[in-house]
Amino acid sequence: MMRLMGARRHLLRITPALALSACSLLDWDQLERPRAGAPSTLADAGAGGDATALNVEGGVGASEADGGVNAYAQAVLEDGPEAYLRFDDDAASGTVRDATGRHAGSYPATMVRDLEGAVGRAVGVSGKAANLALIGAISGAGNAPFTVECWGYLENGQTGFTVKLGEEIDLIFGDVSTAKPGVLISRHCCGYWDHPATVDVPTGRWVHLAGTYDGLKLTMFVDGVGVDWVSSPGALTGSQWTPALALYAGARIDELAFYTKALSEERVVAHCKAAGKCQ
Repeated sequence: MMRLMGARRHLLRITPALALSACSLLDWDQLERPRAGAPSTLADAGAGGDATALNVEGGVGASEADGGVNAYAQAVLEDGPEAYLRFDDDAASGTVRDATGRHAGSYPATMVRDLEGAVGRAVGVSGKAANLALIGAISGAGNAPFTVECWGYLENGQTGFTVKLGEEIDLIFGDVSTAKPGVLISRHCCGYWDHPATVDVPTGRWVHLAGTYDGLKLTMFVDGVGVDWVSSPGALTGSQWTPALALYAGARIDELAFYTKALSEERVVAHCKAAGKCQ
């Protein structure tokens, strides 16, 4: 049974003109967002305004120095991701290694590498950067199920990152135009953005994130807990997914995986537990 914070359902409809500014942490072109004290995006959308509080505990999982396949990576690979970027590549190499062997790419010059990660090494940026395309397009469009999974770290409440699959799917972690850092998964369909309620997240520690879509609904998981979901019927317009990142300094991302299926709650929990973090 899905564990939902507040046991409620949200369906937010936001006009196309407000789609990027209301539902994205980072303006993809301008990279300038309202900061502390700005109106809540949920309030702007007529959904109440208050982010769903999440009380989670846990520390950083066991790290590894050699970048080999550890318990967490093994759990991820068992579920057959389409792409899995561990960010533990040799510092002398500019190549982004996909642990599945399906994709190849290069690290952008603006990316800071070899940072302490959740279960290995992580990446970030020294300022702010958008359109960091690490690998090429992967299959998936329309009503195709998907999962975006990663670990995120915020040094403070004024930073964050967005993982994008093309122009229609965002996993947003950090300052979601509110006074508190939060996280949400959003899907742009039929001229609107659908996303569950923004969920508060802590700063100063690694957080496990997974956004899933099963063809009918979007679900956001934080540290293995299904915190909220929203109905999202209707096909997307894109014909493929092109993964990309937008980041601010002070945010780090680790163990980024894309799946062409919706992971179950049991598998999301299993991944988090494999890192020695979730209960």
